[in-house]
Amino acid sequence: MVALDVVFFEQLVEQDHTGDLLFVAAATAGSGLWTANALYVIWVFSQIGINNVNASFRIRAVHGSGPPTEFEGSEYNNEVNQSADTHRVSYGHQAFYTVPAIPEDVVIEIATSDSGRLVRGNTFVGIAIPLDSLAENSDYFRDVNDDTAAPVDLTTTFVDFAGVTFEPARADENWLVVASSHVLVNDTGISLESRIRRDGSAAAPVEVGQKVNMEGEDTANEQKTFLVNVFNLSAAEHTLAISLRTDAAGTPSKHSHSTIFVINLTDVFQDHGFVWNAGSFAFDADNVYQDVESIAVTPQTAGPFIILGGMVFPAVAQADEGTSHLTIGGTVNPAGSDQFLSTVDIHDLTDESPSFGATQVTLAASPQTIVLRGKSDGVVRPPATHRILVYFSTELAVAPPESDANWPTYGQVIFNSADEENRPIYGQRIARGAEE
Repeated sequence: MVALDVVFFEQLVEQDHTGDLLFVAAATAGSGLWTANALYVIWVFSQIGINNVNASFRIRAVHGSGPPTEFEGSEYNNEVNQSADTHRVSYGHQAFYTVPAIPEDVVIEIATSDSGRLVRGNTFVGIAIPLDSLAENSDYFRDVNDDTAAPVDLTTTFVDFAGVTFEPARADENWLVVASSHVLVNDTGISLESRIRRDGSAAAPVEVGQKVNMEGEDTANEQKTFLVNVFNLSAAEHTLAISLRTDAAGTPSKHSHSTIFVINLTDVFQDHGFVWNAGSFAFDADNVYQDVESIAVTPQTAGPFIILGGMVFPAVAQADEGTSHLTIGGTVNPAGSDQFLSTVDIHDLTDESPSFGATQVTLAASPQTIVLRGKSDGVVRPPATHRILVYFSTELAVAPPESDANWPTYGQVIFNSADEENRPIYGQRIARGAEE
């Protein structure tokens, strides 16, 4: 079997900055980690805040130096509603990156909008999956909607931005969908609504995936959303997209950039699993972590696994708090991601605030449990909704293709009887050289 050479980096020591308006490095994936000329999908995450409600934190992802190049749409610029040292807001961004011939550093950077205020962040995580050994428009699909040169006004009707339409080769396969967006705030009295949709239309989807609702607090703010879902698809044409709107008329917010990435978990990876629940989970007590979702895992092969998980907290009162983290075999991962009281930032009682985490961890080939945990606090404890927990191995289900006419092509599914000696079972994907 063959494993993808995933680039994983993290900074678990809290990073802060004050005294000027410059961006400073918070976490770095050095140039030596990257393969020249290779294509990656990159996900970067953090918990980020600032120590004053009249100032904004800034966070972004860049590559290179002198000066660095910002990944389009990666900046999150947000004036917080709470400034306690324990308050953090979830940040996530997705980008597609072709490494130059001379690889560069990839860096998560932070800055403050007020040199007298302290920006602070923790749990900086980066995951970059190489795509060159996979088949685009078969194993995975992607789209980028880049309006940075001429940002597009949002309306009160949902409109699709980044999206893909395709027909799976087979039915009953699980497809991971990751989408991110970048929107410019122009009116502090209206909220941005963002959601993943499956089929139908932007205004009337067949199924709504993870969604968030966030009011801007300053007209200089730049809002970020990062959404994850898994859909089990039939062998028919499907459309998956990130749809945006504002909740009221006014000076419209503007779409600047969005991306979507869709990959076949069933056929590409040796192991995967997920749980998705859009319903409401009520917490039993204030500020006490509870298991919200869990998955029992027994890997076929020991090795690295990627885990994504999060939930959304709908506002009940202005001072509400809620947060989440992951545990693997009872251990918090990333370490320290459970130390902060809030990753919810409520500006309006219609807000639906995300709390999200991600990691790469090596799992043994033995039974263990992955858990998404959460807690909330406030005048009335907000529930957890739109919960997603997904894992997949970096080990591929089939070896990358080689020029051997006597073996099935990469991605081909072999339908043979399971009771014939030396024949593959129904639906098994065969790696070249597997019987040697």
